Amino acid sequence: MDKTAMTGARRDEDSGISETISKSAPITPNHFPVNTSKSTSLQITTTRLNGKNFLQWSRSALMVIRRRGRLGYVTGTTIEPDESDPTYATWDVQNSMVMSWIVNSMEKDIRESYLYYSTAKELWDALTVAFFDLENLAQLFELRNKATNLRQEDLDVTQYYNSL
Repeated sequence: MDKTAMTGARRDEDSGISETISKSAPITPNHFPVNTSKSTSLQITTTRLNGKNFLQWSRSALMVIRRRGRLGYVTGTTIEPDESDPTYATWDVQNSMVMSWIVNSMEKDIRESYLYYSTAKELWDALTVAFFDLENLAQLFELRNKATNLRQEDLDVTQYYNSL
């Protein structure tokens, strides 16, 4: 079996974006898996990142990116080759495609702040830092408020445990 993937070009009529697709995509150490899916849509999930829904959005986005065979670009396991490497052009196109998927699944006001990253991994890591902790802090704040209002007989739960 030939160790190199045969590729062809396809144009997404809705977006005007061209994508390289694979007719056969064996996976070798020097080969970046190419999507064999017919879909070239730049919107990968109906849930758009709005700043408050990172966990739901990220799970949805990662499932689609994994299904399309590009998860390594987000996790960093698909390593950027040197620009002189013959596989660099393919890596660059696919990295840019993953970045487009991610950016196009965000609300416009968020998207504008994340257009300038060089790799899908850098972009994903920045989003995780910016939004994952924010979501946890909001949940923590809500839980603390609920705990403050809990009562056991005449005492707040917090006063009850502090008196023990």
